Amino acid sequence: MAKGSSLLRYYLIIYVIKNLKKPNPKTVTDYLEDQSKDRQIKELKISERTLRRELSDIKSFFGIDIEYSRKEGRYIISSLEDRETYIDEIMTNFEILSSIGAHQGKHPEYIIPENRKPRGNQHFVLISKAIKECKRVTFNYKKYYPEVSETRTVEPYALKQSRERWYILGFDKEGSVEKSFGLDRIEDLKISKERFEKKEVNWNAKYHDVFAMFTDGKKAEDVVLSFDHRDGNYIEAMPIHHSQKLTREQDKTIVKLHIQITLDLIMELMSRSWSIEVIEPQRLREELHGIYRKAMEMNY
Repeated sequence: MAKGSSLLRYYLIIYVIKNLKKPNPKTVTDYLEDQSKDRQIKELKISERTLRRELSDIKSFFGIDIEYSRKEGRYIISSLEDRETYIDEIMTNFEILSSIGAHQGKHPEYIIPENRKPRGNQHFVLISKAIKECKRVTFNYKKYYPEVSETRTVEPYALKQSRERWYILGFDKEGSVEKSFGLDRIEDLKISKERFEKKEVNWNAKYHDVFAMFTDGKKAEDVVLSFDHRDGNYIEAMPIHHSQKLTREQDKTIVKLHIQITLDLIMELMSRSWSIEVIEPQRLREELHGIYRKAMEMNY
């Protein structure tokens, strides 16, 4: 059976269990049979016995635990409220793949993917394995500033995506300093036989008040920005940060953030240079002014 068909079937199982009011073995397999006919993919049709095995595979592959409650007579996704964002992301990716016929190995002409892709994603599977097995990884790492390469040994804890790039989150060999490493700068990656004991670390909290990846221990601040309505529409559709609050005035859009002011944030704000006005804080306004003045001197 094609792997693509298996992935599509996993997606449909998760979808129907998440969205039906009372999903049970019969309603799920009936749904798969209907999908098999509609999509003309015979591999989607399975028995209730096979469904049990599929649920086990879904748990192993995606960490989504689906159990049958005899008391309620339906399937339940464990800890759905805590993991709903993660599950929605998986569902969205499956929907995209399904819509372009990826399960059949097709790439229709009307789909035009981004050609500019970051390097290093080939390391993703190996690093995921190291995280699950609590094993150190060793690699050569190229810094961009200063431009040097060095061998690093890291205790990997998590993989974080930021601005279409992936990063390892973890500790150095001594386990004392929190670090992040871009996969695009890693070479000669190896998994050590050494295991390490994981600490309790809330990585989500570490990046809660941050845009992208730079964290320097600064406290989050209230940032107030003004944009024209055209840029306001884009920023409303794709918020700068989860703390964003947006209001419309007659001739401008006001955006309020509670966020750490880091280089990543400044670079993001500069991408709207033709429209942005920094209202608060004053030091951010002065910093952008200094950058613009230097740029004018170089490009005059």
